[in-house]
Amino acid sequence: MKIVFLDRGTFSPQTTLRQPQFSHEMLLHESTSADEVAQRVADADIVVTNKVKLPAGVIAHAKKLRLVRSQRRIGLAALSAREAQPSVVATSGDTERLAHQSQRPDSCSPGD
Repeated sequence: MKIVFLDRGTFSPQTTLRQPQFSHEMLLHESTSADEVAQRVADADIVVTNKVKLPAGVIAHAKKLRLVRSQRRIGLAALSAREAQPSVVATSGDTERLAHQSQRPDSCSPGD
């Protein structure tokens, strides 16, 4: 399982990342520019991002994507066209919610 963290540098160096309890490869990128997003998530199973935007086109082409963990709104409209739809965990402040295209179509940002 490949986990890609797009912007580890947006967290304090003192923030500890717990390792998942399953076999995985984790790639930690200090930052990711808009031009690098598609390439970095293309073969990821899990994507973690704090500030990096995940446009609908990027999600649509990430065929292995199973889970997205993000502080930002994500281009969820692209998920409806996928056969295997990933779960999306979006966080806002202290509350965490599970958003999925079939459950939360209003979770899309305009232009995503």
